[in-house]
Amino acid sequence: MTILIIGKKNLAQALGVGHNQIRALVENEGLPAWQDGGRKVWKALPDEVAAWCKARRRKNLRRARQAARRVPRPSRVRPEAAPDGA
Repeated sequence: MTILIIGKKNLAQALGVGHNQIRALVENEGLPAWQDGGRKVWKALPDEVAAWCKARRRKNLRRARQAARRVPRPSRVRPEAAPDGA
């Protein structure tokens, strides 16, 4: 049982993102991670990260469903009849 995810690279690997994205995810997306002490080592609780991932997934799925509803469907166009005598 993992108590903490320690290190930017380990956290990035757990999320499936590049390690350079961690700070942006914390600041812009609310990723529950923090830098600890003078060493500035990134840390996160696995349960909180899992909950954050699930919430983000629900949000993205909801957005995708809404976008799918807005996509205009092609109208059925009847082919024009060929003129008589052609």
